[in-house]
Amino acid sequence: MKIEGRVVRGRQLGRTLGFPTANLQPERIEGTGPDGVYAAWFFVNGLRLPCMLNIGSHPTLPGGGRSVEAHILGYAGDLYGCRASVETVAFLRGEEKFSSPEALRMQLTRDAKRSQELLDGATDGKPWRDT
Repeated sequence: MKIEGRVVRGRQLGRTLGFPTANLQPERIEGTGPDGVYAAWFFVNGLRLPCMLNIGSHPTLPGGGRSVEAHILGYAGDLYGCRASVETVAFLRGEEKFSSPEALRMQLTRDAKRSQELLDGATDGKPWRDT
């Protein structure tokens, strides 16, 4: 799946959990997939960056509606207003409602580690499939 759009301000809840995100306002979507968490490549300003992508409605921290947001692994910077795209590499898990923000934070830590492992195994931005 490929999603293109502009980076916009979200509710900034990810940063309170230690996982700041770039929220994409989708303008173009190619392909389909279930809501949930993906390992993906984030393309912005000529760079290809590894990320953990969430698509969905945040059942643990409801409100704000459905969103597309990427936690770019190892990146710190301001991307507001930039045009960007994400390309999914592997589906990690479906949306879940966790018992607490702390339980969600612990799962995000595992998701980020798994995303990095999968993307380290991907070459030249070509989709990698777990078979």
